[in-house]
Amino acid sequence: MSGKKMPKAQLDELVDLKSVVIDRSLPIEQRVHSYIEQIKNPYFFKVGSTPVRVSYSNSDMTVQNAFHNLVSSV
Repeated sequence: MSGKKMPKAQLDELVDLKSVVIDRSLPIEQRVHSYIEQIKNPYFFKVGSTPVRVSYSNSDMTVQNAFHNLVSSV
């Protein structure tokens, strides 16, 4: 984030990544669906009390590939 402290009320609205549970026996498409359903906003969530904003650099990797890698590693 930008170094500014997020107000507690706003932080409380974010889903904690630690609470997301992915069934690794499911096919990748169902894991992705489950992750999105649980996290609500895959670009802005928290880990504990730390807000996390996801962005992608200008590279050859597609958003789909990056997301696939993220969900495969959970």
